[in-house]
Amino acid sequence: MAAPETVTEICPVTTVSFVERTALELMDRIEELAGTLGADLTSDLVKSAHADFDKASDDLKAAIVEKPDLSTMFVVGYVGDNLYVGNSRTFTQLNYYKSLGLNIVPQDIPLDSNWETLSWEQVNKYPVDLVFQDHRGEPDNAPGQLMSIATWASHPAVKAGQVGNWDTDFVASRRAFVAYLEYMTQTINGARDDIV
Repeated sequence: MAAPETVTEICPVTTVSFVERTALELMDRIEELAGTLGADLTSDLVKSAHADFDKASDDLKAAIVEKPDLSTMFVVGYVGDNLYVGNSRTFTQLNYYKSLGLNIVPQDIPLDSNWETLSWEQVNKYPVDLVFQDHRGEPDNAPGQLMSIATWASHPAVKAGQVGNWDTDFVASRRAFVAYLEYMTQTINGARDDIV
C-alpha cells in the first residue's frame, strides 16, 4: 500500500468530515465538492433530486405528525453479543429524523459515543412502539435469529411485530436518501403508536 504522500503526488485527495454535521450540511458539502469537480449543479437532475428530497422529507414529517405518541429506537444486535442502541445525536440520519419530529429513545447517550451498549438481559430498558434494527450483517442479526433471545422476543415492539430495517451508514446524497425517507414514512404510517 502506498504511503499517503505518494498517493497525493499521483492524485489529489480531499476529505469531508461527517463528524458533528447535520444531514443537510453534509449533503450540501458533497454537492459543493461535486460542483468544484465539474458537476452542473443547475441541471434538471440536481433540481429533481432536491425536489424529491424535499417532498420525501415533507411526507415523513406529516407521517410523524399523525403519530405524535409514537416512540422509536434504533438498534444493532447480534446473537451472542450485545444490543447496541443508536445515539440520535451522533448518527446523522437519526438526527435528521429527530429534526422532523420523530421521538427517538433514548435522548441522553453522551455525544462522545455512537451507542449505548446493553446486555440482552437489559433489552427492555427502553420499551418503545417501534424498533428499527440494523439489517446489515445478516444472518447473525436476522430477525429470526434474534427471536431466539427471550428478552428480545419479549420487547413490546418486537412482540407487536413492529420492527423495521435500519442501515447505519449515512448516504450523503439527496437522491439516494429519498429511498430511506420513503421507507421511514411507509413504516411509520403502518405502525401503531399505542404499544407502550
